[in-house]
Amino acid sequence: MQIRFVYTSSPVDDPERIETIVAALPAECRKQQIDAATPQIEIVDADSLSIAWVVDLGDADVSDPDAAAEPIRIATAAVQLFARLASQFRVSWDVGHELDPHLGRIVGDAAVDELIDEVTTAVEVARSLAELIIDDEFVEPDALVIEANATDEGEDPSWVELFQPPDSFIRFPELE
Repeated sequence: MQIRFVYTSSPVDDPERIETIVAALPAECRKQQIDAATPQIEIVDADSLSIAWVVDLGDADVSDPDAAAEPIRIATAAVQLFARLASQFRVSWDVGHELDPHLGRIVGDAAVDELIDEVTTAVEVARSLAELIIDDEFVEPDALVIEANATDEGEDPSWVELFQPPDSFIRFPELE
């Protein structure tokens, strides 16, 4: 499972400054040791950037503590990366993800501790939800999962048949 964070910049007056921010991104990724991730960059309305950052949660049952901590490290390092870009290029960033488009805002040198907490919580919640999803479907934690058996198909009525009344059913017999 993955969680996709989106960083959207405030309007940037100069198109060359947008190009400079985009050019600085790989070097900043290396500094934060997240150069393996590939951000998806989009220029919005010709004067602001939208950068999507995908954090791969891996398997939901990760027993290795280092592997379990890696998605959180990457997500928090991305916040620090954008804080650095914000102060270096005098631009602010709105941060969100698929389920909460407004996690917070990065403005210049302002502390981002609360935003790091929000991002960490989002990764942990996504990981918890990943544990409850089997074959792209939500499953209750204690729910019994029953596999369909080809030999039982002739014995049990289908769900459609259970909800259809019999042909002889008359709702108001006195009106007939």
